[in-house]
Amino acid sequence: MSVPSDRILQIASARFGIDAQSVSLLRDAANTVYACHRHGKPCILRLSRTGARTRHLILGEMEWLGFASDRCGCVAAPLRSLRGEWVETIADGPASYSVVLFERAPGVHPEGGLLTDDVLKAIGATLGKLHGLGAEYEPSHPTLRRPHWHELEAFQLETDLPQAQPEVLSQFRATWELVQQLPTDPVSYGFIHGDPEPWNMMLHNGVIRFIDFEECCYCWRAFDLAVALVFAVYAANAADQDKFAQKAWQAIYRGYTKEVPLSSFWIDQIPTLMRLRLFEDYAFHLRLRNRGHREDWLQPLIRQQRELIESGAPVLSVDLRAVIGE
Repeated sequence: MSVPSDRILQIASARFGIDAQSVSLLRDAANTVYACHRHGKPCILRLSRTGARTRHLILGEMEWLGFASDRCGCVAAPLRSLRGEWVETIADGPASYSVVLFERAPGVHPEGGLLTDDVLKAIGATLGKLHGLGAEYEPSHPTLRRPHWHELEAFQLETDLPQAQPEVLSQFRATWELVQQLPTDPVSYGFIHGDPEPWNMMLHNGVIRFIDFEECCYCWRAFDLAVALVFAVYAANAADQDKFAQKAWQAIYRGYTKEVPLSSFWIDQIPTLMRLRLFEDYAFHLRLRNRGHREDWLQPLIRQQRELIESGAPVLSVDLRAVIGE
């Protein structure tokens, strides 16, 4: 993959008042992310190729973050450019980028041994706070309303999944049919993070702060819980995955339900929502490969995910109902 040119970075640095010498690449995947400093403070600069992520889509993300950061210290605050813009559009020949800047949240990603019961409970509680804020949030203009989950590029799965893999398509359609039947009442369906995995969180002094809201959308709130649980288990890399999954779910559930309720009906839907996320992830990794990424981990992961999909097995072996009545 080609990263933005030096010229693009120079213009971005000038527009946001960034120290150009401080800019260093962190990640190049769906977008390109850099560490940098502005006025001596650490920041995150993100450049997204214009296309599927329109300016209004990104403006909606930034407005939500401004709302959430004003009311809760659980997100990395967005920063405006020197012209007072949340989003700057910069072109370089045929390439055009939407550029945004955030405060860099202190701390580390909660993974491995850091995923203690207290940290997992904090993850659940912070998700609950975000969901509560999401229920209050109303965009300033209809054009800034974030999409429903199925409108995101990440969920264009019928076309993204390989037609040459009939069992994958069959399993996907069965899961899709199930989620289409789920209710969308305001109690259970609303504004969510969309991708609350440990690498989209920072842990500092026991406090969880969420970052990377590119997938924030209107969806079932239980979807965030499904993603948080699955990826906490993966990030922990525990010797006994099933045992850790059970403990992790109990902690996340306890934290979450201190902030907002969760009915037994939605607990029962979490395995289906885990499967939905598995298809989303599988399609994403296929897109990465098709766009030229050749990291050593990518192809084995694609193979592993395909095997899990075709087996029809649960994403995790965990008794989700065990928390009821505690």
